[in-house]
Order: sequence, then C-alpha cells, then structure tokens
Amino acid sequence: LYQEKTLELLPMSYTEPVIKEISPIRVMSIRETGEYEETIGRLICDLCAIGQAGSQSGLRIVGPPMTIYHDGEYKEKDADIEVALPILGRVTTSDERIRVSVLNGGRFLSLIYKGPYIGIHEGWSRIYAYAAEKGLTMSIPGREQYLNDPAGVPEHELMTEILLPVTGEQESLYVSAV
Repeated sequence: LYQEKTLELLPMSYTEPVIKEISPIRVMSIRETGEYEETIGRLICDLCAIGQAGSQSGLRIVGPPMTIYHDGEYKEKDADIEVALPILGRVTTSDERIRVSVLNGGRFLSLIYKGPYIGIHEGWSRIYAYAAEKGLTMSIPGREQYLNDPAGVPEHELMTEILLPVTGEQESLYVSAV
C-alpha cells in the first residue's frame, strides 16, 4: 500500500507506442540472474568502467546503455537480465563475464517512458496492452534503452525507451529506423 501511494505522487508519462525497424547493433554485455534494481545498476557500472578503460585502446561506446529481459514475464527474483552497451572497436578485458555480440534488429514496438525507474512498469503495461489492442504478436527479449543519465537529471526527467519485438499487420504505425 505504501508503494502504491508513493507511486501516485511520482510524475510519469509515456508516449503513444509506434512500430519501428531497428538495425542490428554490436554490443558488449554482461548477463546474470538477480533482482532488477540491484543487478541492472551494478552491471551498467561494470560495463561503463570497462568502456572507459578501453577508450585508450580505441573502444568507443556509441549509444545508450540498455537492459535486455530474457524472461517472458516479470520475475521478482532470479530475473534473466543482460545489460549491454553499443560499441565500436576492440574490447580487451580480463573480465570473463563480458560478451561481445550483435543484437538482432527487426520490428519493435517502441514507447518512451518519462519518470522514475520505479514506475516503469506503467510503460510496460501500456506497450503490452497496445500490442494486444492492435493484434500484434509479441516476442522476447524486450529491451529498455536509458536515454539520459540518472546522475545528471532529476528522477522525474529520466527517459527510457521500451522496445518490444513484434509481428503483425500494423504497417501504418511505422516510423523511421534508429
């Protein structure tokens, strides 16, 4: 009940979902199981440290950090979480958790959520409802891209793009590729 009352006070909003075609992208990532808040924050910090260290040898981070959710549903504990950074250049690290791969592109339903991370489930609920309303078939893994830095903006100004892979007939909803 306390969390519900707290969420009512948080300013949050989201855009109307659109379908967009996303190109494949090369990333370095770490995948673990755990609780969302603790695991995501820690893994983003670990990846950014490797990215900064690698910048001297030509490694460049070329996009916002993202989280990839490999479970088909919300899990309170033991969620299958992968945090990734889009990169160019060679990754040199002794950290055995680091994986370099290419994330699949394709057709994604996109929604921009603005507000504290604690309320992001509102954006996920809306994107799932929209997909169902439009007869789109959803698949996994879903993604979040963190479009600004929580260290640099107030919590109510945080912007996250939610991306959900879809198939279906809603051609009129397309926007240009990212």
